[in-house]
Amino acid sequence: MKTAKPTTNITEIAAQMMLESGRFWTTNELAEALKINKVKASGTLRNIRYGAKYRYEYRECSSTMKVISIGGTDTKQDCLWSLALGIKTPGAFFNRV
Repeated sequence: MKTAKPTTNITEIAAQMMLESGRFWTTNELAEALKINKVKASGTLRNIRYGAKYRYEYRECSSTMKVISIGGTDTKQDCLWSLALGIKTPGAFFNRV
């Protein structure tokens, strides 16, 4: 019996990272942060822009995008874990760079 391999969706990873950062991203910045090529980063931003579960803000003049929420969740992932684990501050559990 074969076991399913875990899949990593680059769009979901990028969207979560963008949400947690709370800032606007360019294609080049996203490519550098995720260590992917610019074509893949551009496609990832397009997936976020046209994906039904993502809410975003787009600045056309500078071609930058900011993720506002994922699937209706506008709270950062570490804050949700803090709440679930009963930790007062997210920094007490997560070491973010």
